[in-house]
Amino acid sequence: MNTHQPLNLAKIIILFFAIIFVLPVQAQTGVYTLNGGTASQTNQTYAATFTDQSAVYVLNSGHLTLTNCTMTKTGDASNVNNSSQYGTNAGVLAKSAGIVIISGGSVTTNALGANGLFATGTGSSVSMSDGTINASGSSAHGVDATYGGSISLTNVDITSTGANSSVLATDFEGGTVTVSGGTIIAAATEANSHSAGIYSTGNITVTGATVTSSGDCGGVIDGANAINLINTSLTGKLEGIKLWNTTPASGSATVTINGGSLTATTGNAFYVTGEAGNTANGTITLSGGAVINAGTGNIIKAVSPSTVNFTANNESLTGNMITSGNSTITAILKDNTTLTGRINVAALSIDSTSSWTLTGNSILTTLIDPSGISGLSVTNITGNGYSVHYDSSLAGNGYLGGLTYSLVNGGVLTPEAINSIEEHQPAASTDWILYQNYPNPFKSTTTVSFELFKPAYVTLKIYDILGNQVKVLFNKMGNIGKYGIPFAVNGLEDGIYYYQLNVDGATQTQKMIIQK
Repeated sequence: MNTHQPLNLAKIIILFFAIIFVLPVQAQTGVYTLNGGTASQTNQTYAATFTDQSAVYVLNSGHLTLTNCTMTKTGDASNVNNSSQYGTNAGVLAKSAGIVIISGGSVTTNALGANGLFATGTGSSVSMSDGTINASGSSAHGVDATYGGSISLTNVDITSTGANSSVLATDFEGGTVTVSGGTIIAAATEANSHSAGIYSTGNITVTGATVTSSGDCGGVIDGANAINLINTSLTGKLEGIKLWNTTPASGSATVTINGGSLTATTGNAFYVTGEAGNTANGTITLSGGAVINAGTGNIIKAVSPSTVNFTANNESLTGNMITSGNSTITAILKDNTTLTGRINVAALSIDSTSSWTLTGNSILTTLIDPSGISGLSVTNITGNGYSVHYDSSLAGNGYLGGLTYSLVNGGVLTPEAINSIEEHQPAASTDWILYQNYPNPFKSTTTVSFELFKPAYVTLKIYDILGNQVKVLFNKMGNIGKYGIPFAVNGLEDGIYYYQLNVDGATQTQKMIIQK
């Protein structure tokens, strides 16, 4: 029996090394491979069909020029994680400071994990001009850069069709993608397709292009990374651009948009959210007349925990800025920017050339608007009968003196302390609503409105600031419906008054201002 022991040991050793060599080791091959050196190819076709094989593979500082060549890739990746990190199954792959320059031609992939162009590692790069890229299959990006690689495109049309296949991507410690011109489409329309037009964990800049996601966000930034758009049209089926943070990270995600447009078909123009308790920090800068459109009507929605610094330069904006939980927005309007919308809750700064028109009651932490304050009026905020509430306890509002100011076309800037305001929401009952009087402030007449959803006995009375009753507007049984009751000043002095609605014993009080 002892004579068999050496044989068994040999078998064990052979098996050990066999196991080692069949484990995934990021195996990479190419139909055409350039390992160092310099080469040029023209009018060639390279078709990769094997697992983990790329059509063209350049490594170790190789420098390859391709002119009017055709690259195709079929055959699934053996490991999607390896293909996403290292490009093991790409149409064109550059690694270890490899450089590929492509002029004309096409790259077509149709397989799991089959990215179109892939550059991984510092010094590795792929550039392409005047060609097309079509990436089909799940986890198959149009272009992807990882670990400091870079990709540059000029007038290249790109389409991806699979799930988890954002068209322009950086991932795994990031990279750089620079695009000029072209039509770029993430065609997957399924819910949760995770196929954005742009997905950045690095730095992606797009100039003069059209980018569309048919089923996901136009752009996504994870962590302290960047998307820069110059005269580009970016459209997302969901959010315009989503800024989030899936892991703990310092710094801020950065979005700069100069000209062009951003459209969220069903969501928010900018949606900022933390993930798994991680705070998302976003810095957003708009300039050059960028057009912002949002299906929800929100320019920004910040979901706790997140912070947003937003600057608009010479912009015409329509939409709301909304926070939830402990999220914060700091918004700066300058250089002839106009904003039409509602804010709940944000710190707002308006320069002497800019203005804000309200479409609903709003809440500010601080208002920095020294050039807009004239006496007890605000000249660059149009209220349209709505109120803006500010926190008089904050030092930034000290110059307001805790006073109430009238807004253009009715409405007030007031230090009244409240936690939140939502239009047309009942404070005391779901069976009735008391609305803000309009106009407010007013000179001679205003209308107080309320709505009943079931018959009830109603009284509506006016009181002065000392609590003295000055007028009874309504005192009888009311039927289902909306009522608008006119109220005339009739000799009353300027100042603050209150109107109180009593419905079957439940009450709500609102403030009105007479300002002749």
